[in-house]
Amino acid sequence: MLYFSDFCFDTQHQVLYQRGDVVSLNANQAKLLSLFLEQPTKLLSKEDILSYVWPRKILSDQVVFQTISQLRTVVGEGAIKTFPKRGYQWQLAISDVPLSEHALQYQPKNFLLQNKLAYLLCAVAVIFVTSVYWWMSIKEQQQMHAVTGGHQQFANWYVIPFATRDVALSKQALGDLNNKLAQRLIPIEVSNTESDQALVGAWRFFASPYMVRKKHLSASNPNGVLLSGVVYSYQLTEQQNPRFILEYLAQGSHRDWRGYLHVHSLAELEEALYNALEPVLMSDFFNAPSQSAATAELATLVARYPEHLALLQQLIERQIEQTEYDIADAQIEKLSTLAVAQTQPVYVAYSHWLRGELLLELEQHQLAMQQFEQTQSLLAEINLLALQSEVSHSQIDVEEVNKDFARIQTYLFRAASHARLANRPKQEIRAYTLLSIKAAKLNLYKERYDYLKQAELLIDDYQLDDSHRMLTDYHWALFAEQKEEKLRHYHSVLRRPVTLDNFWVFFSVTEQLINYAIEQQQWEVAESLAKGITEPTRQSYLLAKIYVAKHQPEQAIQYAASAFNLARTQGIDWIGLEMALVLLELLQNDTDSAQVTLSKRYISNTAKSWWLERHQQRLQQVGVEVNSY
Repeated sequence: MLYFSDFCFDTQHQVLYQRGDVVSLNANQAKLLSLFLEQPTKLLSKEDILSYVWPRKILSDQVVFQTISQLRTVVGEGAIKTFPKRGYQWQLAISDVPLSEHALQYQPKNFLLQNKLAYLLCAVAVIFVTSVYWWMSIKEQQQMHAVTGGHQQFANWYVIPFATRDVALSKQALGDLNNKLAQRLIPIEVSNTESDQALVGAWRFFASPYMVRKKHLSASNPNGVLLSGVVYSYQLTEQQNPRFILEYLAQGSHRDWRGYLHVHSLAELEEALYNALEPVLMSDFFNAPSQSAATAELATLVARYPEHLALLQQLIERQIEQTEYDIADAQIEKLSTLAVAQTQPVYVAYSHWLRGELLLELEQHQLAMQQFEQTQSLLAEINLLALQSEVSHSQIDVEEVNKDFARIQTYLFRAASHARLANRPKQEIRAYTLLSIKAAKLNLYKERYDYLKQAELLIDDYQLDDSHRMLTDYHWALFAEQKEEKLRHYHSVLRRPVTLDNFWVFFSVTEQLINYAIEQQQWEVAESLAKGITEPTRQSYLLAKIYVAKHQPEQAIQYAASAFNLARTQGIDWIGLEMALVLLELLQNDTDSAQVTLSKRYISNTAKSWWLERHQQRLQQVGVEVNSY
């Protein structure tokens, strides 16, 4: 651990803390900070930095400038000094122990207590991380403690009895497992009114986790977590005893948590589940206010539990989404190695799937398909049909490049078939809605309507709640040729229940209706629609658009600045970039404004080359030079 200013940096796991709190850094920022801290007196050239942070890649000097600028935003402008045409050098004092009392006495008195607390928290963080291995050595003692303290540990957790469709599983064995879970978690039983529905218990929960949680918990316990699972068995040979896989799902107020466990007997499953859930029990993952905060929490948990497969898998998915491809690649290799060592075949397959997703992002389509096919083969061996259905969607992404509808159709039919066999209606419906969209893109008009109608029939057959109709309503609106028909379907969308999964549809339709209202100068309608979005960042974004259209710059600046600041803290880059550009357009005559400086810096640090190219004309009009690389 290295200390500077009010920060401490975990050099082993490359995690930065400030006053005890984790500071969000992407992989390249963390590597650059590590380089500066390892060689604080050296004048580092751009070539030094490029070869260390981006080895074996050919990139422009602009990448170095942007990453240093991003790092300065975090650790302070004075931390890194630029020597023109020579390089960069670290400027702050570094210690491998917290600052001494002698050093602290030169701090302003009103900061003394705060800094002491910061160093204490950093020290605690060091002790915690290094004690992980000690914890593993006394695992049996901890497990005994978990048994005696289970009720307190899971005080806010509820459970719907686990289910199976596997004839090899005895009802008594599954019943025993559910009885044990009910002693540690708060049980939720299936009511008599639900017993005649197409989906009950765990199966309905997996189809609509947010709505089922809302029904049982939202009023009585808004921060409660609802858990359920599905158990599978498989045999690689007739002589082999059955082995068991648990797919579990925990739904919180802001997000869910999924994972898989592989055991040789059901007797092992209960304790394996508690061990798998322990990290999230001790974290704020479910209640983190934004995706960026949740990602930072995941990074912290991976540092504490470096061999936890579900943690690692979820972090890799977010790293790929955030284009942190180098670190994702290394983490995928780690996941594969750990999965083999721990005999967890689901995660062995998952590592191939994630590598395929990474290669797809890098436009290596043939290599990506090879990884997806390997994933399908491994999942078929353990009969995990629900995941096979999901992987088929990834294969479609590859085939879409070739615009071969026949092959796309084949993969989506396979996805729907696997989903039906696995009793996963949500995935089956998704396959048909995707078929409809793919057909529409290729101007296959009859097929697009047929598949969309099939999706609606499935919603009826499975008796799913109306939240599932939001996407089909949206697609009907996209296909509508007359504005009146389009508006009718848009308003149907707004009447459907909003969930974590379909919020993006609700927001997209709201924005489109606001655009229509602006065209007609129906300002009250536009503002009413914007205020229907209760999430503050997106509401401010919409109100800024409205006041720009109304030519009311003061209100537009107010809402644009609010959206800009919220988006930056939450990692919602597309809103942050749009609002930064709007602010530059509104403040063209106030070039000395701090807001102008912040907006330009944000665009320089955050925008990808495709975004810069798309907005090149607007950027040039506000004096932002575009250097795509």
